Amino acid sequence: MDRRRSPRQAYVATAWISGESGNPGSDHQVVVFDLSLHGVGFTSDEPFEPETIHWMILGSGGLRASSRLRMVTCREREAGGYDCGAEFF
Repeated sequence: MDRRRSPRQAYVATAWISGESGNPGSDHQVVVFDLSLHGVGFTSDEPFEPETIHWMILGSGGLRASSRLRMVTCREREAGGYDCGAEFF
């Protein structure tokens, strides 16, 4: 059963995630693979702890957005890196 509040759409883009305070120099580049009105799925070279709060800046093609998000899940991939999911708020 899918618990998502809105459908996710496949979307590939580069994004940057920083701590809640948005401190310069603390950005981590990630690759978004799906996006919805309420959340985002992305891959990362570094793990993120569930329940932590971050800022995401998404800028690719014609879409540019910045939003606060809460990490929901982050699972290690067999091929290396992590698949993460977060919700916007």
